[in-house]
Parts: sequence; structure tokens; C-alpha cells
Amino acid sequence: MNPHVLDPAAIQSALAALRSDRPSTPFGQDEESDRSLSSHHWNLRVYQQLASTNLTLWRSIQRGAPSHTVVIAQEQTQGKGQRGREWISAPRGLYLSVAVDFGVTVQPPHLLTLSTAWGIATQLQTLGIDIGLKWPNDLVVNDRKLGGILIETRTRGDRLRWVCVGVGLNWSNPVPATGITLYSLLSQDSPCSSINELAALTLTGIATGISRYQQDNAEAIAKDYETLLVNRDQHVAWTDTVGKRLEGVVIGVNPLGELRVRILEPDSTAFVACSTAGSPSIDAATNSPAPSFKQPLCEQTFPPGSIRLGYHASLS
Repeated sequence: MNPHVLDPAAIQSALAALRSDRPSTPFGQDEESDRSLSSHHWNLRVYQQLASTNLTLWRSIQRGAPSHTVVIAQEQTQGKGQRGREWISAPRGLYLSVAVDFGVTVQPPHLLTLSTAWGIATQLQTLGIDIGLKWPNDLVVNDRKLGGILIETRTRGDRLRWVCVGVGLNWSNPVPATGITLYSLLSQDSPCSSINELAALTLTGIATGISRYQQDNAEAIAKDYETLLVNRDQHVAWTDTVGKRLEGVVIGVNPLGELRVRILEPDSTAFVACSTAGSPSIDAATNSPAPSFKQPLCEQTFPPGSIRLGYHASLS
């Protein structure tokens, strides 16, 4: 079988193998929620090419598709990422969207980004690859992008109803200088030898993340996410709401999923006044090593989407 071609039966078989190999149920989830990890629970819809797996999935939901419907494609022609950016979706990648009907109000959706990113990363780490998380929603290896996650929601009144978890992963598709493919990292005896096994691992990671999101608290989710965060100690610079240029070092994330940055001023012991009104205006973010600062000052938090953290490989 061609390792670069999607096959629904092969995905189901790989899911069943993963399900049987799981030693225990994580986070105290009950039998009903654990069923989301079984191969027969996923309603798979597999395509070679789509405009967008998220768009196709939402249309399927509108037509009555059940919770845990999965749309998978090997190529997208109109994929999108955070804040509407184009999601490069070249052939021979894995592009996957999962719909979950929560039915009742649960934790804020941003926590699902943290928990599913953590779930997928920990599943891929079983392949012996050092997978990290780049805030807020990228999976990285050796400071190169392996994939990304996009969460979309639908509400009913003030209640969160449907959530779509969109995932794009580089398998053997062409990637830019800042990207990396999983296929290039695998050894000959790797337990993941095809894109179908990658799909199964990804779905298992999403299911684990969903269970975590439903049953664990925000502090615990953020703490485990932080253990894989590659942005710690990264130097960033921005302009605050009054036009003052500030610099700082990333120290982690908080339970709201916001980036925590310790504000510093180079070569000075003077305190910098933190701006607390409104959102900061970002003018720069670099990955260069942080300079030697004499005085730690105060902390600024950035919600997802308010600051962009680049890749080392993108710097000239």
C-alpha cells in the first residue's frame, strides 16, 4: 500500500490497533467518553482534495452529520489558519477536521486549543520525535513547523454547542524553509509508516485532548501545555498603547491561554510602567537570544492573535 495515500479502511485499522494498545483510561474519564477513542466511534469521510476540511465539515453538520464526524483530505485549495491567514495545504499532507457536539456549556474554547495541541504532541512523541508547541497552536520540531491547529465554534444562545477542531500536519508534502515533514523524520522501523497511521495518531491525540478539556481544570491544562512550550526565554519586542517600545522575555502561558512576558529594559535599572489599558500594538517579534538585562520589571500578557512569534529559520 502506498504510504502517502489516504485509505479509510487503513485508518480504521490503525485506530483499532491504537485503541487495543492503550493501557488505561486517562484523567478518570468514564466508559462513555472513552468510547470516543475507539475506531468505530469516528464517522470518517475521506477525500483526496477539498477546498477546506473545516468548511466541508460545517456543511455536513448543517445537513445532520453526527458528533465526532471527521473530514480528512490530502490537499486543500482554500485552507485557512489563524486570523484568516492562508493555510498552505499542498498534496500529500494530512488535513483533518473533527466536529464535537458538547451540548452544554463547558470550559472556554481557547482551552481546547491548548489541550488538543498537547494531546496530539504527546501522541506523536511516542514515535521518538521531540515535538514541541509554539504558542498558541503550532506543533514544531527543531524550530520548524510540523503542523497547526484551528478551533472554530458554533453557539446556541449563550451556550457553546459545536466545536470544530481543524488540524494540518506535514506528512510528505512540499514545505517552506520554516517547515518540516514527519515522513522525513521517521526511521525504517517506525510504528508510523503511512499517512493513515498518522491520521489515527492525530485522532487519538484529539480525543485525548477533548477528554482533558472536558474533565480537567484550566490550571492543569496550561501547566502541561507549558512543559512543551518552545517559546520560553524567547526575546520579543512591541509597542504599547501609548507608543512606548517595550522588550521582554517569554515566561509561559496562563490558564486563559495568554502568553506571559516578563517586561525588561536593557542596560537600565529604571522601572518600565506596564500599560494595562487596551491591547498592545505589536511592531516586532524576534527569535534572537535575549540580551543581558539588568532588571526584571513586570509582566504583560498577550491574548492569542495579538502577537506573532516567528521561527528562527525565517530570520535572515
